[in-house]
Amino acid sequence: MPFTRYDVYDVYVSRNSTVNNCAVDISKAFDRMNHHGLFLKIMQRKVPVSVLRVIENWFAKCSTCVRWGTC
Repeated sequence: MPFTRYDVYDVYVSRNSTVNNCAVDISKAFDRMNHHGLFLKIMQRKVPVSVLRVIENWFAKCSTCVRWGTC
């Protein structure tokens, strides 16, 4: 069963650790963007590979659904 952010918070708080949270709404940010160009720019700015992999994973799991009337 996947953890929710509250489960993660509880673990850190129970250990008297600091919890930092960041949320980004990218629902419409990348739908018209050249993804390959974005990756090149990210790599040129020496963004850590781990961050690049997260963004690549987001793109791999993206899907689009169109509703037209009742279809």
